[in-house]
Amino acid sequence: MIKAIIIDLSRVLVFPRQKNYRGRLTTLYNKFLHDPDKPFKKYLIFNTELCDYIQVKKLNRIYDIFIFGASPVLDAVECRTFLYDIVKGIYSSDRMGVKKYEPSAYRVLCSKLKLTPSEVLFIDNVRRNTDAAERAGLNTITYRNNIQLKTEMTAFLNLI
Repeated sequence: MIKAIIIDLSRVLVFPRQKNYRGRLTTLYNKFLHDPDKPFKKYLIFNTELCDYIQVKKLNRIYDIFIFGASPVLDAVECRTFLYDIVKGIYSSDRMGVKKYEPSAYRVLCSKLKLTPSEVLFIDNVRRNTDAAERAGLNTITYRNNIQLKTEMTAFLNLI
């Protein structure tokens, strides 16, 4: 039985404002930090559609929702404020000293959360990371877009 959903931040819950931008979100975040006006939304946008889906389906009341990422964007006040009502905790692979492409990262995270891997649904946009999580025993969905994710989550979690 699934008890928790762990979601990657970069390119699942936060995207670059410029749709054609293919670089790292960390690069945009660093621009934001050095911009005298500091307009977070000038560089990055939240996936409000997915966050609304989580709240409308009350997933954050049925399951513990966590963020697991490597980006320093995790530390942005705007990010933590926006996600405050949705997530139970935010974890940085960098601070934990693990790599998201290694199965051991997910074993360490599950141990911290006091969950068995089979009790977790992990969502990431990078196949290498979802493959590693799957090898560690987690259930996974590789994010491509909101329609695909909502369809797969609805089926996997038996949502109506």
